[in-house]
Amino acid sequence: MAVMQPVQSEVRVVRVVLATRAQGVVVRSKAGFLDQSTQEMNPARITRMAVAPNHRFIACYREDGWLTVLGENFEGPVLDTDINPPHPPLDMVWCGEDSFVMHFRDFLRMFGPSGQSLKYPYRTPLKLVGEIDCLRILTPRGTEILQRVPADVETVRRIGSTASAAMLYDAMERFEAGDPGADESIRGLEDDAELCKAVRCCIDAALGEFKPANQKSLLKAAAYGKNFCASFDPDDLVLATRRLRVLNQVRRRCVGLPLTHEQLARGNDQLTYGDPNPSAWLARRLAARGLHAVALEACDLLELPDAKSEVLLHWACEKVRARSSANMQDEELAELIARRLGIHKVLKPKNNGIAQLGYKTPPAALKLRPSISQVAQSAAAAGRRSLAVKLLEREPLANERVPLLLNLEEYEQAVASAERSWDPDLMLYCLLLAERRMAGAGGSANADGGADGGSGGGANGGANDERRRFHELVLRLPEAGRMLKAVYRQRMDAGVSTRAQDQHALISLCRHEGGAAAEAEAAETLVKEAFAANRVEVKVVKLRAAQRLYDKSRENSFMARTVEESMELLGVQEELERRTGREGGFVNLSVTETIHNLISLAAMAPAAAESKSRSRSGEDSVTHEWCHTEAAAIARKFNVSEKRLWRIRIRAMGASGQWQQLKRLASARYKPPVGYAPFAKAALEGKRPADEVFFYIDKVPDLEQRFELYAAAGAAAVAKAWFRAYEVASSLRDEEERTRRLHAVRTSCGDAGLIAHIDERLAQM
Repeated sequence: MAVMQPVQSEVRVVRVVLATRAQGVVVRSKAGFLDQSTQEMNPARITRMAVAPNHRFIACYREDGWLTVLGENFEGPVLDTDINPPHPPLDMVWCGEDSFVMHFRDFLRMFGPSGQSLKYPYRTPLKLVGEIDCLRILTPRGTEILQRVPADVETVRRIGSTASAAMLYDAMERFEAGDPGADESIRGLEDDAELCKAVRCCIDAALGEFKPANQKSLLKAAAYGKNFCASFDPDDLVLATRRLRVLNQVRRRCVGLPLTHEQLARGNDQLTYGDPNPSAWLARRLAARGLHAVALEACDLLELPDAKSEVLLHWACEKVRARSSANMQDEELAELIARRLGIHKVLKPKNNGIAQLGYKTPPAALKLRPSISQVAQSAAAAGRRSLAVKLLEREPLANERVPLLLNLEEYEQAVASAERSWDPDLMLYCLLLAERRMAGAGGSANADGGADGGSGGGANGGANDERRRFHELVLRLPEAGRMLKAVYRQRMDAGVSTRAQDQHALISLCRHEGGAAAEAEAAETLVKEAFAANRVEVKVVKLRAAQRLYDKSRENSFMARTVEESMELLGVQEELERRTGREGGFVNLSVTETIHNLISLAAMAPAAAESKSRSRSGEDSVTHEWCHTEAAAIARKFNVSEKRLWRIRIRAMGASGQWQQLKRLASARYKPPVGYAPFAKAALEGKRPADEVFFYIDKVPDLEQRFELYAAAGAAAVAKAWFRAYEVASSLRDEEERTRRLHAVRTSCGDAGLIAHIDERLAQM
């Protein structure tokens, strides 16, 4: 049986090749079993199989001692020979893509493309591992590499070779020896393309050599030849030199990772498939083995910045977990790790005593820098919490630093870092999470304000202490404090389930902040909550708490008096509702609305004489006169001016249909302080008859105001209003104003007779 791995085949599925007892070969894949019909090519049963790395050949050993190599798609045999072994092979593995090795009891036998073979005696136990271009032999003493001589090495080193690369190598040796014939040898390669090809062949041959001396001589030949080749890119020679330095480094016994150049370039296909830098696998493997210095040197030579970041991160994580670091001070170890990761200390301005030092990374290297926050996670997992905090202080990226500080319960540093980042989303996340963890779910809200109350006992007392500590922390950071207040207000306005708790938190935050502005803000919150409450008792309690906050500062004395008047008004409104029996008719209204509703109520109340029978039966007497008297008393109590009271009274009487009382009010012997225009407007709004409307308008002494009222009546389709407006306009003394008013009447009246009359009058003017 042999397995065809998908990593090096075009069809990326696993296929299993099975030999049957009937001398056939069957392939098993996702599609099912497929018989390859190879019975004619295999007279005997197959006992060993091996698939080439490129899947183009399958080597089969039969029980009759014959060796057969089948081509791609199991076509006719490429090689079919009788090897007549003394005993069956123990293993059979491909060595690259054009040769394979059979392991017998005391030796290895290597077969080439044409059937040639070589024997290598081995009397120790061993394991064969096939590679893409060689065979790895694992023995108790170490690891050996068996490889067919690379074609480029053969081209240069073959005896009697006349290839251009061999001639270049010969010219270099003569030049090193001071032989004048070197010039004659190099002149034989006058063609620039041929010379470049020779230089390339020498470089590839050096990459295929294992001995540093041979590598050096071949690289010298390439360097010698490139001086005569104008079109050759010298970077190729530099890259080859760097790769050889890496290969020689990992081949040392202390590293113990012998590799070929092809393996370095292609890597492990299962690990590097799709990776733009396949060579990075070597750095990861070295780091996993603890050889970080070798891995970093390899990354520098191969120019692998991403892999270098991974190696540095792995080193840092291992460093904080190592026993050898246990005796190092946290500050010393954190500084060492930060310096190795490329994070440099810079001075920053003092921020409310929380932090004075900052750390930054050059912007160009920020994307390639390993995240020190991952090292901090490792330190925290290893039980070195203080070291984790020191490391996070050196993390330049706030979005990586803040969440870990929160997990480590370093809330003060987390909030300060979030504020310095100027990232509103990060700051909001940090504040809400810190509040939830510090204040806890046990801090119940005080629905009655709690602006002055002390801390409770038991669990609530502990929660209040934590909330107080959180607020003190936030208030040291102006931006954080402003954002937290905005969050509380937004959630309160949105009416979320935590409204009472947010109100309590906002008031507590403002109280801890202190100052007239903060106390006014807390009192304002209480006032809003008071007017949002349903019960009058709760409203009064909240307003009283707000008044106490306003009284703490002389700057808020006006607001304190206003709140006091609001409490008095609530008392009056509650009494009015009790007296009139109209629940919800007065509470939460303004003074103006209270007077308006009270006067409107007079329209349904009986007169004083009619209510005597009710008063005898014990019922509260709510009479027409009582409503007006109470309205006047409320106006005096809350300093409502006389003119404002008259306007409220006129609007209320008009809205409630008290037209007779309104007409008596306008016909009184004394002139109303607001004039008669409000009476006319109330009649127009009530759509009263024309005579009643004109009764009020005719009492207006000002002609221009009277004209405006008649025009408004005309627009309301009151009969003869436009004619009266015409008469008033004709009596105006100012000729220009008279003409303008007449034109206005002519445009709007829509009466042909009146229009003709106006035209005649305008013609006479």
